[in-house]
Amino acid sequence: MGIDKWKAKGGRWRISEWHLMIPGILGGIIGVMAGMKVFHHKTRKTSFKIPIILIFMLNVGYWYFFYRYYV
Repeated sequence: MGIDKWKAKGGRWRISEWHLMIPGILGGIIGVMAGMKVFHHKTRKTSFKIPIILIFMLNVGYWYFFYRYYV
């Protein structure tokens, strides 16, 4: 998030939204959400926030499943 914010301010080539979501899909949604908050990046864009919320719910689901059945 920080690098994309820096690129946005400088008018440089940006990181795609899909690539910003990949760490969240792989289990790092807390980091993605923290990056959004810390860098104030993509916090107003509804088309980005809705998938982030869905990915958050997916993460909660598979962490619940993991702890329920494997720990």
